[in-house]
Amino acid sequence: MRKFWIIELVAMAIFVPSAIYLKIAGDNGWMPASQAETILTIAGIVFALIVSVSAISMFIPSMSSFFANTFLGGGRDAKRILATGRPATATVLALDESSQGGVTTINDQPYLNLKLKIDDGQA
Repeated sequence: MRKFWIIELVAMAIFVPSAIYLKIAGDNGWMPASQAETILTIAGIVFALIVSVSAISMFIPSMSSFFANTFLGGGRDAKRILATGRPATATVLALDESSQGGVTTINDQPYLNLKLKIDDGQA
């Protein structure tokens, strides 16, 4: 569920009428046209940032759960690893194709051989 839709709505309710007013004010000489354009540009950038942060925040929770579920799976072993495992870092030592001259795929995903060095901070 999106968390920032109210912020987007308020930003739009402020930005759109302000943009219309600034355009009219610049065209009718109520303020210098360059000043109206500068204010409108800054307001547009702020509005775009608000909408961008809102859109990105919508995907972050679903992306993290997607990677957790697809990488570890959703079974008993995955739950055990998540509950009792310890953090570690991995360094890729080698990355090779699984076959010579061609690409082997499983479910249209390339199958690769990885050689990793795992460091969990323990000896």
